[in-house]
Amino acid sequence: MIKKGFIKRNKSNLYIIIILAGIAAVIYFGLLKRGERVVHSIQADEVESIYLYSYTGGAPPDNTSEHEFNEEEIRRFVALLHKTKLLPTTSNSVSNGASSHYDIKLKDGTDISISPGQFFDINDKKYRLMNERAVWREYVNFNSLE
Repeated sequence: MIKKGFIKRNKSNLYIIIILAGIAAVIYFGLLKRGERVVHSIQADEVESIYLYSYTGGAPPDNTSEHEFNEEEIRRFVALLHKTKLLPTTSNSVSNGASSHYDIKLKDGTDISISPGQFFDINDKKYRLMNERAVWREYVNFNSLE
């Protein structure tokens, strides 16, 4: 039970606590969305090219394939990126099995490197895929392009 007059005597401390909590929330949620901002900011009409590199774990050259996306594939892949929800992680874990790597070149010269999986690498920063059930099948379909 709060004693009578407690809030009145400690009003300035409560304001400081509320302000600090607000600042911490803004920073925390800003960091949560950093990976999503990268992939959500990509627009299909700004993409010059996307190359898919797939690795299956066999002996070279049988283990590697390369595919350049056409305009329709670029549009569909960018739409998939917009649906992707990511959370920063400090884990050094990697996804199991075959791997795929996408090199995206924007018309302004920006290069974006994406390796999807349970743990996403975007320009060498790790993120955890938060909506795997919703989007993973589509990533598998893109990973299968030849």
